[in-house]
Amino acid sequence: MAPVATPVRAASGEGLVCALTFDDGPNGKDTAALLDFLSTRGIRAVFAVIGEQIQALGDPEAPVPFWRAPNGRWGVTAEVAVQLGMQPLDVVNVIEDWIDQDTDLLADRLRAVMTLGELVLVHGGGGDRAGSVSAAIRVVDERRAEGGSFTLPIGAE
Repeated sequence: MAPVATPVRAASGEGLVCALTFDDGPNGKDTAALLDFLSTRGIRAVFAVIGEQIQALGDPEAPVPFWRAPNGRWGVTAEVAVQLGMQPLDVVNVIEDWIDQDTDLLADRLRAVMTLGELVLVHGGGGDRAGSVSAAIRVVDERRAEGGSFTLPIGAE
C-alpha cells in the first residue's frame, strides 16, 4: 500500500485489534525488556526512534515505513514523509507517560485510551520508562486474555 499524506490512526485487521506504537527509544534496559516481552508473545509493534538513537538499531538499511510528527505538530512533514516512502501516523491515544511513571496510573490510562481498531502510543525511551513498559506489559496481557490481538497500523507491509 502506497503511503498517503493523511495520517493513519487505524490498526490493520478486524475484530478486537489494536496497534501498539512506542516513541523516543531505544532506551537501554526498558527497551530490552519491552522487546523481550513482545517477542515472547509474537507481537509486532511500531517503534519511533529519535535522533541519533536510530544508530542503536544497528542496521543503517533498516526500512522506516512510518513517521510520527514530534509532539503531533505536522506542518508539512506528512507530505515530506510520503515523498520519502513513509506513512504518517496520527497517534491520538496517549497515556501522558511523559508526566509521571506510576505503573498503576499508567495502566489505568492505557486501559482507558486503548481503542479497538486504533493506534495507541506509549513511550519506550527518552528517559526512565520503566513504569510505561510495566504498564504496557500488564495491559497487553490483560487484553490478550480477553481475546484481543495486536497488529500493525494500516499500511504496514
